[in-house]
Amino acid sequence: PMKPFPTRDARTRVLFRFGGGVALAGLYGPHFSGAVLNEWDDGRFGGENPHLAPTWENGRFFLLQPFETLYIPLPMLSLGLDRLLFGLNPLAFRLHNLCLFLVCGFLLLQILRQLGIRSSIAFSAALLWMLNPQKIESVQWIAERKDLVAGALFLAATFCFVRSLRKGAVPVVAAVLGLLAVCSKPTAFPLPGVLLVAGLCLTHGKPARERLRLLVLPIALPALGIAWAWSVTAQTMPFSLRSSFAVPWHNLSCHPLTAVFPFELSPIYPPIDGFAPYLPMYAGVLLFL
Repeated sequence: PMKPFPTRDARTRVLFRFGGGVALAGLYGPHFSGAVLNEWDDGRFGGENPHLAPTWENGRFFLLQPFETLYIPLPMLSLGLDRLLFGLNPLAFRLHNLCLFLVCGFLLLQILRQLGIRSSIAFSAALLWMLNPQKIESVQWIAERKDLVAGALFLAATFCFVRSLRKGAVPVVAAVLGLLAVCSKPTAFPLPGVLLVAGLCLTHGKPARERLRLLVLPIALPALGIAWAWSVTAQTMPFSLRSSFAVPWHNLSCHPLTAVFPFELSPIYPPIDGFAPYLPMYAGVLLFL
């Protein structure tokens, strides 16, 4: 059961949340007026992308072909919707990114509360996650839409999965959301494994047949989506050691440290070129291990 906010004063709760909102506005507000990051890949995903027009041909293109070596049909369709409604105004794209980012924070809060964590601790954890400067790029960088869509669907699938298992129901909604998540970006590919581990913990003590009934669909459907995404990307990007191992290893070792020292990720930090600046980072990872 969800534990109530541990305070007797409703005004304290309001001020606490209002303060969090002010902090978020102060962190993300100054970046809405920045220029489009064409030196990254905003141009290729947004203004210079000939496939964003709302046509059946373009929809079929994103569903059946990779874009920039990735299978990301849902994020690209969402960018096409922004362009249809608001043209190439970067503010509209960033406001959409911000809404998705806020949804991610809200879902994280709800997942923590579903796990029985006290409301004040869950709210503080979600707020700290949202206030991390590393997340600035998720709002200002228009091409980061793919991570936001995948992240929101990943968290939504996890939330619905936990809620359904708490009720003893098959997580059908979680299965569909998981399928959509893995069709948004490969960063959602770990979802079946996450759900499997969480499901085994949440169904501990149940008969094997009951656990199978509850867990097969929400794990199998995203797994089928992963197989489909791999088959689509394999048409234009054959298997390579670098893309399959080196890049994931770089991300696994880089992002945990950039969550604390967010160099090279956000436009407010200068880019770092070459391999030498990464040596201290990798040394830190080795020391940590």
